[in-house]
Amino acid sequence: MPLGHISEFVIFLTNKDHTLQEILNHLNRVVFRTLDVSSVSLSQLNENNELVVAARSGVSKESVLNMPLTYSLDDRYPNVNAIRTLSTIWIDTLPDWGDEYLLMKNYPLLELSKTYLAIPIFVTGTPVAVLTLVSSTRIAPNIETDAFLKAVGHILSMYMYRNVLSSPEEEVSNNSSDKTSNSTKGNDLTDRQLVILRLISEDRTNLGISQFLGYSESTIRQEIMKIFVKLGCSHRSEAAKLYRSYSSKS
Repeated sequence: MPLGHISEFVIFLTNKDHTLQEILNHLNRVVFRTLDVSSVSLSQLNENNELVVAARSGVSKESVLNMPLTYSLDDRYPNVNAIRTLSTIWIDTLPDWGDEYLLMKNYPLLELSKTYLAIPIFVTGTPVAVLTLVSSTRIAPNIETDAFLKAVGHILSMYMYRNVLSSPEEEVSNNSSDKTSNSTKGNDLTDRQLVILRLISEDRTNLGISQFLGYSESTIRQEIMKIFVKLGCSHRSEAAKLYRSYSSKS
């Protein structure tokens, strides 16, 4: 996959502020042109732990009427599976969906399609959205295309969620004895964030933490993003290591 498409996408995003619809139109018409992509959509996780379609490009009004706008994480859809598995769902056997995605068999949009891709979008290692592509050509899984799609996803994430990464909402605990900080960053964690960090250090999943604390999984996901920003790290293992280092000294 030509690197020119990646650099062109970066230049497009830096020219001016774009709406999500403008970005998806550009992805559909320019960036993914060599993949014969017919439609692109982006779904984002909301506070109710649902995937909600935020925008679509290349989808007719008639087709939209037959497709859901909201997906529960309990539903059996490729988009949902991309979030749950933290990996790209690559289906190149359309229009035959197989038994795993029976809900998709009656989508008229996909009757002439050959490939369906659901690419998770991450912020500091946490999935927050899914980019979906539909192509009229069979695209067999390969390392080069997979790397290309992931690169586009990373660039899209950095652009869309740059406010989360650069200016996180500061939450300061009133109880100084329950605070921890990164020695180089000096950003305080709230009581709730400190508890979540401890549970991360115990190798608990987002779902396990949400069930333990009684918050939605989406709330835990957002809190973890803020923790990563405040600690200046990008992975759960790194955050856990910082917590253990702090705990051993306190």
